[in-house]
Amino acid sequence: VELSPGEADFPDRSDVDAYYERALAALEGVPGVRAAATTVPLPMNHELLSTPYAAPEQVGTDTEDWSRAMYFRVSDGYFESMGIELLAGRLFDPRDGSDSEPTVIISEGVARRLWPGQDAVGRVALLGNAEAPTEARVVGLAEDVAEEGFADVFGGQIYRPAAQSYRRSRYIVVGIDGPPSMMINPVSEALRAAGPAVPALVRPMRAVVDENALGWSVPSLLLGVAGLIAIGLASLGIYGLISYQTLQRRTEMGVRLALGATAAQVRMDVMREGIRLAVPGLLVGLALSVGAGQLLASRLYGIGPRDPLTFIGTAVLFAAVAVAAAARPAVRAGRTAPVRVLKAD
Repeated sequence: VELSPGEADFPDRSDVDAYYERALAALEGVPGVRAAATTVPLPMNHELLSTPYAAPEQVGTDTEDWSRAMYFRVSDGYFESMGIELLAGRLFDPRDGSDSEPTVIISEGVARRLWPGQDAVGRVALLGNAEAPTEARVVGLAEDVAEEGFADVFGGQIYRPAAQSYRRSRYIVVGIDGPPSMMINPVSEALRAAGPAVPALVRPMRAVVDENALGWSVPSLLLGVAGLIAIGLASLGIYGLISYQTLQRRTEMGVRLALGATAAQVRMDVMREGIRLAVPGLLVGLALSVGAGQLLASRLYGIGPRDPLTFIGTAVLFAAVAVAAAARPAVRAGRTAPVRVLKAD
């Protein structure tokens, strides 16, 4: 649910906060609603907030040296609404108010970077920038949530209580029991009752995810098509080069056959030569692919920049092309009469 209370009807922060409290209370009273909470931003919705973070021992270092994590401002009930498991500590509650000590819930990825192998709950993390960091107490540890497109850029999530960071426009996530299509009208009616003047865009989370996935998958699809074209051209090049090199050795093959070499020996020699020509290219190509994969990491959807199956599959493909390119001339060479080859040359 996307909401934006107007300044005319809700001029002050207290008015805005009161509206969201009414909206959440109304939603939680709808049959079939498990939990409801506000969040900024909404996951997988083309909006990304991130924050640098560090351990207290890194005070005085440059912000550029700090790690970054996806950053969310959420209210009570967010983790239950989104189905995110709390692994240790507690969830946000009224103790995490605007006048309280800054608190955070961090994900496993953030905890591993800050305090590997140690308990993160109760420790203090630095957020923001090195010049004036916010010292926030870790009150909970949640499981990592993978967002396509961001998984390799940000290694985890940091959650702040909504009461400690204000924003007028917010999203509401509603955890439900049942088909989302059956809940859109009841949710919309509850929101109208809480604030008739506030427009609300109500969508199933699946629609949000699909829309975001389209934004990432279309460029990836175009890159995939370009990659297939490149593979085709490279395969033709390998085939043509090895075939040409083999045909250039017709005289040598004729002489060897005339001197007593068997057809099998000639075929194996041609195959070895073809593979020898292809192996250096494969090794160089794989090395360059590692670097290219890192450059394109942010545009890869559903696959990592160093996916082993992709590298192995590509190497096997080009090796098969090299073998096929050498096999046909090799078979022909083994069947050719030496006298015919020598007369032709």
